[in-house]
Formats: sequence, structure tokens, C-alpha cells
Amino acid sequence: MTVSRKTFGKRGVTPVPTAFASRTPEPDFAPARAQNALVLEDENFSGGKAAAFGLGLFFSFNGRISRGPYWMIGTVRFVLMMAVIFGYAFNNMTDIQALSEDEVFAYMVGSTAGLTMLALVGILTVCAWSLEARRCHDRDVSAWWLLLYLIPFFGALYGAYLFVVNGFFKGTPGANRFGPP
Repeated sequence: MTVSRKTFGKRGVTPVPTAFASRTPEPDFAPARAQNALVLEDENFSGGKAAAFGLGLFFSFNGRISRGPYWMIGTVRFVLMMAVIFGYAFNNMTDIQALSEDEVFAYMVGSTAGLTMLALVGILTVCAWSLEARRCHDRDVSAWWLLLYLIPFFGALYGAYLFVVNGFFKGTPGANRFGPP
């Protein structure tokens, strides 16, 4: 005679021989594992998968993101952006003040610190675009609408509109064409 027992991570029940059925049951760690967002159903979890998950959280353009993670990631990104820009400006204030407006960009590109700052600002800008794209997907709107940012003057108005809509309005309940919530 066999006894059927549910095991974590597998669908259905697994038959267990009677000789092993009399043992004391093992503790169920399923609720603790379900609370951890990084625990995957796959048994081959690795550091590479964790790194890919972290990078996907900041740089993926696929899927959806709700308001809570949107605000958390957006706040971290904003603080990092301000730290990069103001850190560069305060470290090079005396050099920049002596230059004309036309020479400032050439000065930034000509120095290692300036190139580093421009690279970090570029990376954080891609992070911002991916965040806005996934938030648009949560509202069942195509991310192609983000290209309106590139229109002078109108892009700033559209950015303010997106800030309000993406930051304060709920997304589509249930699954939409961009995936599950």
C-alpha cells in the first residue's frame, strides 16, 4: 500500500511507500520560500540568476511593474542621478566656472571624470526609460508612446503627465497583453 503526499515544488502528489509513511513528517518551508521574491521554482538557483534578476529589475523593458516597486526603484534611481551630477559638479566647480557655455561639454568629454559621469547618467537614463515602459505596460499602454519625450517642449509636458499617471493611477487588474500583474 502506498500513501500519497504533496511535496513542495512539484505539481500533484507523489506516491510514498508505506515503510516511509510512518516517519514523522518534515517541516513545510513553503510559506517562508513563497515570501522571498528571489526564490525560483528551479532547483538550480545560482548567483548568475540572482544578478540577472537584479539587472532585469532595473533595465528590463518587458513585463509589468506595479506602483510600489515603481516608486522604490524610481527613488533610488533619482538619488543616484543627483549624486552623480552634483558630485561631478562640486568636484569640478572651479574648472567649470572659468569656461564658457560652449566649452563645458568639450571639457566634460575631454576628462575621465566627465566621461564617467556621462556614462553613469546614460545608464541611469536607460533605467528610467525601462521603468516607465514597464509601468506603461501595467496600464496596458504601449511603451512606444515614450518616444514623445523626444519632442522639444512637448516632451517635458508629456513627462509631467506620465509622472502623474504612472505614479498615482492603478494598473490594469488581472492579466493584459503585456503579461500577468
